[in-house]
Amino acid sequence: MIDARRIARVIPHRHPLLLLDRVSELIPRQRLTGHRTVTGTELPLTGSEPGMCAALLVESWAQAALVLLLWEQPNPDVLDGQVAVVGAVDGIRFGRRVRTGDEITHSVAFVRSYGDMTIVRGAARVDGDVVLEVGRLVAALRPATSLRPAPSVLPEEKHPGGLWDPPLPMYSSVISTGSGTHSPKSIRYRNEDATN
Repeated sequence: MIDARRIARVIPHRHPLLLLDRVSELIPRQRLTGHRTVTGTELPLTGSEPGMCAALLVESWAQAALVLLLWEQPNPDVLDGQVAVVGAVDGIRFGRRVRTGDEITHSVAFVRSYGDMTIVRGAARVDGDVVLEVGRLVAALRPATSLRPAPSVLPEEKHPGGLWDPPLPMYSSVISTGSGTHSPKSIRYRNEDATN
C-alpha cells in the first residue's frame, strides 16, 4: 500500500490539491489502482453540487495516472527537472454523481510511450459503478526551465529579484466530453433526476 506521504514524494501535488489518498496496486509501465475517499472538504468550484464535481473527479484520476507515469522517475518539485504536462484528455464519460463519503477507485492502464510522451486510459468507480471513463490522456515530460515565462512577460517590479512564482494547478470550469464543452452546472449525470 502506497500512502499519501509516499505519493507526495512522486508527484508535486500537496494538500488541499492532492486528491489521491492511496495506491493499492502499481505495476510500472502497466497499471495502477488508486483510491480517494470524498470528504466534502475538496476545493469547491463555483456552482458545483455537494460531493466531488466532475472537474475534480477528472483531476483525481489524472493524479493517479501521474503516479503511474512518474513512479520510476519521481519529481515532486515542479521547479527542477522534468515536469509532466497534460496535452490532451478525451473520450471522457461521466456516470452517476460522486457524493461525500463515496470511495472512488481509480484504474489507470498504460497504453504506450513515444519518447517523452505517454498515453494512458482508465476509469473511476464507486461501489463497482463507473463514475468516470477516460478514453485517453496524453502527457509529456518537459524541462521545468522551458515552462517558465520569458522575462518580458513578468516585469521585474512585480516579481522581486526576477523570480517566477509558478501558479497552483488550475481547475477548469469547462470540461470537454468529446461531445462539446460543458460547464459543471450543465453536466447531467447518468441516473440523475432532471429536477436536481
